Amino acid sequence: MKQIEVRMHEQTASISNPPQTTVTEMTTSSEASTNESVSSESSAES
Repeated sequence: MKQIEVRMHEQTASISNPPQTTVTEMTTSSEASTNESVSSESSAES
């Protein structure tokens, strides 16, 4: 049983670490999309 618990902890640890990179990727992609929308709005105004 202890081995299974250790495996679960290892899985949760490996799973809990990557989301940080995914979050940064999401923020960068959202920022890029917002920048594109802003640039399109500014060009439309001009």
